[in-house]
Amino acid sequence: MRTQIIIFFITFVIGCQSMFGTAPAMAQNKQGTIYVKSTPPGAMVQFEGASTYVGVAPFKLRAGLHGNYKIYAFKSGYEKRKYEYFFAGTENGLLKIRLNPKTRFKAFVRSMVFTGWGQIYSERKTYGLFLNLLQIGSIVGSVLALNDYHQAVDEYDQAVDQYQANMQFYHLRNEYWVQVVRKHQRADDLYEKSRIWLWASAGIWLYNVLDSLFFFPSFDKEMFDRSLPAVSAGYRDGTSTVTLSIPLNNL
Repeated sequence: MRTQIIIFFITFVIGCQSMFGTAPAMAQNKQGTIYVKSTPPGAMVQFEGASTYVGVAPFKLRAGLHGNYKIYAFKSGYEKRKYEYFFAGTENGLLKIRLNPKTRFKAFVRSMVFTGWGQIYSERKTYGLFLNLLQIGSIVGSVLALNDYHQAVDEYDQAVDQYQANMQFYHLRNEYWVQVVRKHQRADDLYEKSRIWLWASAGIWLYNVLDSLFFFPSFDKEMFDRSLPAVSAGYRDGTSTVTLSIPLNNL
């Protein structure tokens, strides 16, 4: 009788350990719901990893994410954000993303460093690229004009040397003097040309800086005051997936 009781007790303990040992594994395999919320609302959020999901925050993802994911968030008037996160596949909660607003001062600083950068930062990409190409063209023109000027100065110095070496020859002196005057005039003309190019280059840079400061666009009007459902597609474990991002107005 005692032996039967001991065997029953051991069997009961082993059974309990088996039951409670498998429970956490079942919980880990359970797919949770991820609520994505952005500050400000209406940011476009993209998950890139084993599959791809896109939604306009706030929204929720019912499918469990697993593995390393890159998360991109962007919205007009705000700086883009990038995160990297490893999902275990059991996350169930709120993912909150905060975007920093673009400012006039940041655009001003960028334009001081690099022509057109402030305009690109303030979402005037075409205009910023135009100013940048204009600045590059003016710099190239300035370099070429300065190079031509220095060559003209060298030619002038050679003409002066030739004149001084032939001063004792009356029939050659006037001919060499004409060359000196001509080379001097050419050097003066190229000097003025190089100054114009340099002033143009400086003017483009100054205009670019003032434009980024005084003509910074207003982002007060939001394109997405309300969240819209978004459909995303991806490829996961050899299977194409389609996900509907459902807006949650009460988050």
